[in-house]
Amino acid sequence: MMNPPLDVGITFTKPSQWVWHASLDGKHIGTVNGDDSCGFIARDIDYRSIGHG
Repeated sequence: MMNPPLDVGITFTKPSQWVWHASLDGKHIGTVNGDDSCGFIARDIDYRSIGHG
């Protein structure tokens, strides 16, 4: 069974090769950077770490 896509208003733009900017309803809320070999780090708008993988 396929579920419909979840639409929560979050979008990602990719200004450079390893960086994505996260926006919620058009407002910048954070940044995610990383790659397949090193993992990723997510930071909020104040550059505090909010996750990694």
